[in-house]
Amino acid sequence: MSREAAQQPTVVRDADQQPLPPLLVVRPDALTGTLDVRGRLDRVGADLVAGSAEALCRQGHRHLHLRLEPPTADPDEMALLAALVERFAACGVRIVVD
Repeated sequence: MSREAAQQPTVVRDADQQPLPPLLVVRPDALTGTLDVRGRLDRVGADLVAGSAEALCRQGHRHLHLRLEPPTADPDEMALLAALVERFAACGVRIVVD
């Protein structure tokens, strides 16, 4: 690289400044007791889903629907979902995963 090229300011294009889309989006529906989950579920995402489910429970819901988009068959994601369902079942809350 030449000395002139190294001293020139770097031009940042608008495309480089756009934020990345979130890896996981959770949309709770307080009216129906539904959680729409879009994206890859990991441990942090499972905590987000659990917090959203707890908020619905505080609003009186004891039967929740969890919709995954896209549906998953990943063993790690399924294990996180099973643990979540089990945790809430111990408190008397039923979670159905669609």
